[in-house]
Amino acid sequence: MNIVTVYPIIRGAFKEELTYWSSHDFSIGSIIEVPLRGRNIHALVGKSESAKNAKSLIKNASFTTRKIEKKKEVQIVRQECIRACIDTADQYMSPLGQLIKACIPDIAFETIDSKTQDSKSHEANSKKTDEGKMSADTDQKIANKSGNINDDIEDEDLDTLDKQKLRASADMVVYQTNTEDRLGTYKSIVREEFARKKSVLIVCPTLASAQEVFETLKKGIDSYAVLLHGKLSKKKQLSVWSEALSEEHTLLIVTTPLFASIPRHDISTIILEKESSRGYKTLVNPYFDFRDYIEKYAKNLGIRMILGDSLLRITTLYRRDQGELVDFFPISYRIDKEAEVLVVNTKERQKKAKALKDTADADDISKIKAQAKFNILSEELLSMIDYAQKKNE
Repeated sequence: MNIVTVYPIIRGAFKEELTYWSSHDFSIGSIIEVPLRGRNIHALVGKSESAKNAKSLIKNASFTTRKIEKKKEVQIVRQECIRACIDTADQYMSPLGQLIKACIPDIAFETIDSKTQDSKSHEANSKKTDEGKMSADTDQKIANKSGNINDDIEDEDLDTLDKQKLRASADMVVYQTNTEDRLGTYKSIVREEFARKKSVLIVCPTLASAQEVFETLKKGIDSYAVLLHGKLSKKKQLSVWSEALSEEHTLLIVTTPLFASIPRHDISTIILEKESSRGYKTLVNPYFDFRDYIEKYAKNLGIRMILGDSLLRITTLYRRDQGELVDFFPISYRIDKEAEVLVVNTKERQKKAKALKDTADADDISKIKAQAKFNILSEELLSMIDYAQKKNE
């Protein structure tokens, strides 16, 4: 019998860690189903040890340890994603299970039983060795978090991790210029990566910005461009997610932050578009910044990450000045006018209404009075708001 410590992947969990017993031995870092309050939930395995070594824990426990009935463990995201969640949870002092729930969409858990999830990307088999090394490092991080610290880490493993971090930091670049030039550069990057048989992931803070990027970059590669966001129906999200994982051809994947954890094994570049947007910060518990999570994810993968915007955050520019980040192209501080500014003189409308009042019929007097009435919002602005609502902008 084994004692299994897990992190429940649900919002509002009453405890960060839960303990169960099982006749099965689960691997650290895998996701399993455990019973909780009359239903089964998903949980991340943090520690699994023989009951012989935990007799005192069992005797002194103030609760009855429940049994895990099924031996069903899966890897719905890459190990690097779990590592990024662990580091982000430590940074923001958030419960690990809740943060994993916030970083991984619900549809990822629904693909557990689907055949599409079992048939990984066509390059997955060629990276089993690298995945094994990364899995071992993830196991150690989770074990450390749950108190099972292993002090016998080999120096060679530490050297390998340091080299990975150094290589990843060299691939952190910034790109500050106007939107039109950025999108033109992104298009060239996508073509270059496709020629190398690699996929590109572009993360946007809002649905509107994701649609703008997608519509601009998909031209000519419509069959190999994917858009994922929360406004899609659950069925459509599941379909697009599964098709993106099973597609053998390289892809351009444009997503909102929640879907950045999509486990394609051929992604070589992550672009964080509109890096200064507030849309990357969560508004509900757990409170954290998706930019930090995505940056950690990219570093764990050891791939290039581009931070792009018309005007980057002050903290990002400071990191660039300190040499932590490098320029993709020389930074441009020229801010082009990207939206038309329309100034409406509301007094002109009132003057016209008064002029019409002198010559109007009695039936039109009420309409003219309504036009002459002062309004905070002009007719032009009201029409723009109505148009934006219809377009879901």
